[in-house]
Amino acid sequence: KGIASLVCLKTTLKVLPAIVESLDASTKSRRAAAESVDAKADVADDEELSVDSDKSDGGNELAVAIQGALSDPELAVILEAIEDVFTDSTAFAKSPHAMRHQEIFALRPSTDGMMDVLRKAFLANVDDIYSLADALATDNQLTVRVKENSKRGYYLQIPAEYANTLPTQVIQPVKSGKFIHCTTDEVFSLNARAQENVRDLIFLTHLRIQEVLDFARQRFDALASMVDAVALLDMCHGFADCVASSSSVWCRPVVSDGGTLAILEGRYPIEQTGVAMDFVPNDVFASPLANFTLISG
Repeated sequence: KGIASLVCLKTTLKVLPAIVESLDASTKSRRAAAESVDAKADVADDEELSVDSDKSDGGNELAVAIQGALSDPELAVILEAIEDVFTDSTAFAKSPHAMRHQEIFALRPSTDGMMDVLRKAFLANVDDIYSLADALATDNQLTVRVKENSKRGYYLQIPAEYANTLPTQVIQPVKSGKFIHCTTDEVFSLNARAQENVRDLIFLTHLRIQEVLDFARQRFDALASMVDAVALLDMCHGFADCVASSSSVWCRPVVSDGGTLAILEGRYPIEQTGVAMDFVPNDVFASPLANFTLISG
């Protein structure tokens, strides 16, 4: 988990400058548009226009705040510390199999002689598994694929149509949908060695990254602010995308502290999913003198 966290953190910190740049361009564009409108409305008082423009620029305040959280110098320091020990190509991968490879090859080569030996052994064992799968397919005229998961490791996959004519060397056959998952004595042995290589590599990598993990933990405030900023930006983007792609009329609520809650003909956003149902809009009103009941399904 520690290794995966650093890999994910490296990937995230690498893209932050591009996000900040995009936000900055959007902020400047909105400000320029607002100033243009104000200038057309009243070209006689430049000083007053400038003050009014700044006061009316509430829509940009959130973007500026997000930019600030994502531009914290501490984040660049953390990224530099991670890049000192991780290879340039190390990045997050959605596939668990690909992510495991990222983890065991994360540290730069020649960091540890034992790790270099284990990596070569792991690659050799995996190559041998693929070679055995190709030989099994060629010798028996069938389709054989190598699969991998965190629980079983490497195993073979054969179409279920060959269920009654499986090669004699196949062991542990299990039908799963349209395929048969199985292995052979040789593949089983090589998989055991490969998994042992992985465990040793994970352990050695974990020992090597403790200093970087501690370095990042000492700057947790910057990381927490960055996470909150990304989450907020994601939520705002979701709202904007929903409104922009919708044929319905949306409105932005006016929020006040301790005021009245009033929603006229409110509709739930699930209507935008394309579900064929008749939705009935509902009014909501609440104030210190008027309550309402919330019923959840």
